[in-house]
Amino acid sequence: MGHGKVFCALVLFCFSLAPTALGQSLPGDPEKIKEGIRADAAEHVEAGLPPQTSAEESKFHDSGLRSVEIGSTYDDEYRRLSALKPDLKTLFLHTGAVKRALEFAKQHPVLGYVLALLALLIAILRDLLTKLITGAFESVGRAVYRRLAGNHFLRRVALRHYREAVKSRYERIHVPFRPGRPLDMRTVYVPVRVGGTVHSEYIDVLSAVQGHRSVVILGGPGSGKSMLMKHLMFAYSLGGLRISSWRPIPILLELHKLSNSPRSIQDHLIEEFELHDFPHAGAFVAAALKTGSLLLLFDGLDEVSSAQREIVVRDVAEFLTTHSNCRALVTCRSAVYRNDFLEVADAILQVAEFGDSEILQFLESWKSAMPATKSVEQLMQTLYDRPSIMALARNPLLLTIIATLYSDTSAVLPHSRAEFYRQATDLLLGPWHQSSNRFEARDKRLVLQRLALSSQDSSRARGDDRLSIRFEDALKLVSETLPRLNLQPQQDARPLLREVVERSGLILEIDSGQAYQFAHLTLQEYFAAVELSDDADGLISRFRQDPDTWRETVKLWCGIARESTVLVRNVYAVDPLTALECLADAQAVEPELVSLILETMESTFLADSNENLIRAFASVASDMRPRGRRAWSFLKEHLHGEDKRHSSSAAAALAMTNLDRKSVV
Repeated sequence: MGHGKVFCALVLFCFSLAPTALGQSLPGDPEKIKEGIRADAAEHVEAGLPPQTSAEESKFHDSGLRSVEIGSTYDDEYRRLSALKPDLKTLFLHTGAVKRALEFAKQHPVLGYVLALLALLIAILRDLLTKLITGAFESVGRAVYRRLAGNHFLRRVALRHYREAVKSRYERIHVPFRPGRPLDMRTVYVPVRVGGTVHSEYIDVLSAVQGHRSVVILGGPGSGKSMLMKHLMFAYSLGGLRISSWRPIPILLELHKLSNSPRSIQDHLIEEFELHDFPHAGAFVAAALKTGSLLLLFDGLDEVSSAQREIVVRDVAEFLTTHSNCRALVTCRSAVYRNDFLEVADAILQVAEFGDSEILQFLESWKSAMPATKSVEQLMQTLYDRPSIMALARNPLLLTIIATLYSDTSAVLPHSRAEFYRQATDLLLGPWHQSSNRFEARDKRLVLQRLALSSQDSSRARGDDRLSIRFEDALKLVSETLPRLNLQPQQDARPLLREVVERSGLILEIDSGQAYQFAHLTLQEYFAAVELSDDADGLISRFRQDPDTWRETVKLWCGIARESTVLVRNVYAVDPLTALECLADAQAVEPELVSLILETMESTFLADSNENLIRAFASVASDMRPRGRRAWSFLKEHLHGEDKRHSSSAAAALAMTNLDRKSVV
């Protein structure tokens, strides 16, 4: 029998099967859960309710799906059905039979309106019947596709389905603190620049990887590593992913899924195709791995549990060696990476922080969200006037928070980092999910303070990057904190922790849910500073023992405390440079101590200035109150001096202040 007859026979056989049986999902299968989410969306559209995204995330929070995936599934279905739902008035006015019946009713009122009503009922029934028939054919066709998608003759059809599913999943970016208001990947994505041992400058990531087979991409929290991977998937869905003359088929696998998994990496790749509407993809994946047509995107090595990381690294390395025809990208947080893929990676690249042009490009996508009284240009100028906040804006995650504060609230961006974090955390813990929040923002703030201080305190013993805290330790800390908040540890600890994770974006699950980390290290340092706001002695003791770990916390503490003289004096005895940096944040310090610190550091500047000292002077000089004016005058005095080293350092510091730029030239 020829291939054509076999194919036809299979089609006829599949048409003879019940569609529901063919399309049925296994209990616990993500697709089955998503069917329930879509069913809720349909019910809400039919009832004329507004989107219930937050409620849906709460309803399915124990389903195994991430909150972002639940919200995305719900929003996509709600929009689709809203666009399709017929308006009764439109249906009535655009049905020809009803129009004619209404014209007849003008001449024969009683009989005419009876006929008009009958015509309307017939029109509605006709519409329903059409939908039922169309739906039946779609169900049968869908069932046939799902049964035969792995067949070689349907390969192009299956890849088209895959592209459409990828586009649906990645075209919108769901932000925890902007429920129901996702960002558009087309406009918000800023091309990631990378650099490393093989490049002297930062360049576009695709340009960097085209000469390499396997590349590890490192970056800090919120630096855009995962966004890069998602954008590569999205670019493929639009037909725009090209590396030189090669048009790869990307597949994204989050590496935490490999923890304690008995299945092979190849099995996980097949499952990812299944989840993106390409079922029975085993033969395709095997062939694509052999020919090298796949671009393997392995995201988040740092999210693999510590106990499993060595095993996962070994399996990935063996997989890349076996399938050497395929190119691969692996992402990991910089502080966690330990040269794990040294033997198989051709390049180790570091994600660059945003420059001014990238910040501007990112903010352009927020134009539509800004009220008429605000603009991108105004926000950029505000950032230029606030160097300490501009430094935060170079991280995509923190820039998203800045843009949200500016666009969605009446808050004025402060000069102080501590005040910025207070505004931002108030916003993220408070109003976004107010209708469905179970716990008060103040209670969640106190829990975060305890978690932050514990993570900072234990970092030296662990020797890690200070961001992670084990689930058991976090739960214990929360349980210990709740009684003084008039809450019950047994009943409230887990739900409160879950609410903070899913709705604020301030802490994230890692290690397959076995640990947590703050979304950015400075958020942890801020909460630790607040927890120690009444314990200056405890903070200075910690700083003396480990200056590197507690330096930023000390500076943030100075921005929180009303009086910082005692602490700054103790810091000066340990590290004069940090004491100088404290002057940029501190609210109140005795003038005599300020003069002593500035005189000491001015002498150091003239003797041997370095990048850290230049930045410290810039941070103080950017505030045109007395401390800042003195630092500014010192820098201006040496800008045009005879010593070129001094003038060069002074020019660099003045440029960093972004103040009075015309007079600097």
